[in-house]
Amino acid sequence: NRVKHLRGNSGTGNGQNYIQVRGGNISSSGTWNKQGLDYVITGDITVRHSSYANDGSRLTTLTIEPGVEIRFETGTGLYIGKPHPTYSWVGYWGALSVQGTVNNPVIFTSNAASPGPADWKGIYFHNWTGDSQSRLQHCVIEYGGHTHNANIYLADAKPAIQYNTIRNSSHSGIYVNGTGSSGTTVQCNNFKENHYGVYVVNNATPVIQNNNFLGNQQAGVYNGGTPALDVQNNWWGDISGPNNDSDHTYGNVSAAPWLTAPSDCIASPPANEPPHIPTDPLPLDNAVRVPVSDDHQPVPVSLSWTARDPNPWDAIVYDVYFGTVQGALTLVAEDLESNFIDVSDLAAGTTHYWQVIAKDDAGAQTPGPIWQFTSMGSLPDLVLSDVTQDPPGALEAGMSVNFTARVANNGTGPVVDPFQITFKIDDIPIGTHQIDQVIQGDASFQVSQPWTAQGGDHLFKISIDSLQAVAELNEDNNSFTDNLAVAALSDETGPVIVAEQLNGSSLADGNLLFEDGMFTMNLEDLSEIYWVEYWLGGVRIKKDFNQATFLECQLDITGLDDGNHNLTVEAYDEHFNSTTVSYTIVVNQPPPFDCFKECID
Repeated sequence: NRVKHLRGNSGTGNGQNYIQVRGGNISSSGTWNKQGLDYVITGDITVRHSSYANDGSRLTTLTIEPGVEIRFETGTGLYIGKPHPTYSWVGYWGALSVQGTVNNPVIFTSNAASPGPADWKGIYFHNWTGDSQSRLQHCVIEYGGHTHNANIYLADAKPAIQYNTIRNSSHSGIYVNGTGSSGTTVQCNNFKENHYGVYVVNNATPVIQNNNFLGNQQAGVYNGGTPALDVQNNWWGDISGPNNDSDHTYGNVSAAPWLTAPSDCIASPPANEPPHIPTDPLPLDNAVRVPVSDDHQPVPVSLSWTARDPNPWDAIVYDVYFGTVQGALTLVAEDLESNFIDVSDLAAGTTHYWQVIAKDDAGAQTPGPIWQFTSMGSLPDLVLSDVTQDPPGALEAGMSVNFTARVANNGTGPVVDPFQITFKIDDIPIGTHQIDQVIQGDASFQVSQPWTAQGGDHLFKISIDSLQAVAELNEDNNSFTDNLAVAALSDETGPVIVAEQLNGSSLADGNLLFEDGMFTMNLEDLSEIYWVEYWLGGVRIKKDFNQATFLECQLDITGLDDGNHNLTVEAYDEHFNSTTVSYTIVVNQPPPFDCFKECID
């Protein structure tokens, strides 16, 4: 991560004149700049965000400037993106943006004294690559193939690969693996003296056009997949096309028509990309108490930001919009060359909005987000008013009640600090609301809180900013209290017993019991159930203090004579209202086994 901070270095007379990068993770976006020293890689480098995601919303991008030369020690490589070690559906996203020029290509090569194929691992793009942010243009990539058999390996990734010379791999110039790489642009490249120019497996279908295949030993294009691979308009080293005195193709490959002379688009200028979205605003987005005066004299506010362009040679200028209405900003600077500007004569205690449009010299532009800050002003004054309840009349226990209040800022300065609004019944909170937004002077809003009424006399209270997080003109108008009388629920009837069942079947007089059984029922009542008693054959078999509305009782018929027996249930609610029901149960126990056997004999 620290390499991006190196600029303008050169060296002579040292043991080794280069910038050594010892390997590791690049987890924050940055640029490797052209300097008077090459970069030498002595360990694997992985470009990946520090946090995992299932999309590219968290992305780290490494940008490399034109003219940079990167040399890799034996067995080292460059990896873009990284899979999660446990979860296959998320990963650590990375991107590589390299745009050299015809006269200043970026070089990826071996650091060996006598370089050769398979010296280093090449550039490996994982599935967790930001495809639209990744490109290799006007590069020389050579002597790879260690471990991954390629100078460039695409594992379900599809960066744009254009205007490069890709040569001297021990296996493939580009190894394309998986349908996630389908649509990869492989265009206007020289593939020279690899075993295979482009090696395609697992049904990938990259777009391969206007390339020169020159002296690749086994094949210019190898298709190990089933779908046909269209590779029209390429130069194969001979006017008669591939598979003659030229590079060959293998597998389901359609090469006609082909170029009858070498492609010259490799010398094309690199594609222009729009600037990146402006970031890092100062004042910070949503900043508060930003000074606009000093000793009663106005002072300007300095706005600044960061912006980059994926094309290092592009010059960026900025349009700046500013105002106090988010949807109606005014242009205050056009084609500004610096990334800062002062704005003056700003109103105190006001929220100001601003936006930066980044433009490059090719005409592409990228709007930034709308940022905001609130200037320092006079003290606010929070006031609580218009407290209502719904329903407005007399309350009865069990009713759903909704309290509503209006909170206003009657001061001239804005409320910029978060605060709480608390609703209480008998000093016990029934709801707390966190207020985080800026509240301008003379602004107001409503807040509501539901409550299920409970019988009795209560003290109702609403408090705003009870923790005094907001410095304001008057702290005495921040609360409201009232007395609430809630009538007790009128209940003079006992519980209703429904859905009685014996062993899972509806219970009625005359049910037979051949053995112990399970009695169940449901209870309905305006109040809480207090207890239930069960009697069988005149004997209480259970007293259940249970507030549940579904109850059950095991009926033990041991010791009961065959014949009719009464099952009686008495249910009481919290007001001691009771209900009694009785059922006739017919006990018919089978004879003992010995008797049953004797009768059979």
